[in-house]
Amino acid sequence: MINISEDLILSRLSFEYIRGNTLRTTGTFNHSNSDFKRIILLNNDFSIDDLYYVIVTSRTEWYKDNWKWVKKCCVLIPIDSVSFMEKETIINCREVYKLTKQNLVDRYGKRELDFLGILPKPILNEITHCLKHNGLILDSILQKIC
Repeated sequence: MINISEDLILSRLSFEYIRGNTLRTTGTFNHSNSDFKRIILLNNDFSIDDLYYVIVTSRTEWYKDNWKWVKKCCVLIPIDSVSFMEKETIINCREVYKLTKQNLVDRYGKRELDFLGILPKPILNEITHCLKHNGLILDSILQKIC
């Protein structure tokens, strides 16, 4: 296996750190057994080492069946409303996860990470509203992501 220097990986990173970046990961993520996940970066400030994100899922059945209980903490994205989300999608704002920039760079270097696009501002506003008002996210985290 060829070792690629971190400087070279960073120079080839195909995106800037921007709130609303949507990334697809392959390989097992720290909170899931799934082979791939889509995540949305939430930070207001990317000068810190910790990156905060929410998970995106196209497995919407449970959420739709329980919508009256979860609508306060989820954002529904209809099919074809965002070019890089080809299916109806739920953004789960009940849980915010954290990873380090180094973890993200390592995944990128291993080709376990793809940049899909940046969410439109109205959807980011819905996510922010859900995060602020669902009562499930610590204030110390909200300060970093809202």
